[in-house]
Amino acid sequence: MQIVVRAEDIAGKTPSEARLWFFQQWAEPLYCAGPQGLASLITGPEMQKGLEGGVGPLGFISADTHGKLQRIFAAFGLVSLFFLGLLIFFRYRFGRLGSPGCVIFLAAISGFVFLSGVRGWIEQSAQRPVPVGEETYITRYTQLAVDVLPDIVQSALQIYQFLVFLGLGLILAALIGIVFIRERKNKES
Repeated sequence: MQIVVRAEDIAGKTPSEARLWFFQQWAEPLYCAGPQGLASLITGPEMQKGLEGGVGPLGFISADTHGKLQRIFAAFGLVSLFFLGLLIFFRYRFGRLGSPGCVIFLAAISGFVFLSGVRGWIEQSAQRPVPVGEETYITRYTQLAVDVLPDIVQSALQIYQFLVFLGLGLILAALIGIVFIRERKNKES
């Protein structure tokens, strides 16, 4: 591959930061230009032959794919907001708070639990360095995941945590409202 690594490029970086820097050197052309971008970095005929079969699942991670997925998710988001509006419109009194709260909570809790598990796996994998000479493809991919994923997982986890608490807050507000309305009715009777 035609990637130039100068001493000043990685000077003062931790091993994890150096791996991320190197990963970025071939991931950016792959992301921006697809397999052709990665092919532009390859100099050896053996590697060119290996690339003729495609880049596998890495071909899915590109700017073009992200643009398509962004449009699809935006459409699904608008449809979801429409149905949330219908849910609120057809509910009665504090059900207008409790029903969306229940839906938001149930939708977010599974992602929150899953990402908490992924964060635990990443932290556990980061604490167990692989002995030199015992590296396999699995350990290399695991190390790459440990280097790349923590920030992504943490950001997503914060979003899910906000949604879980939002759902619980709406449910709690609806329950408190119902109790106060019943108490007021009992006092009037």
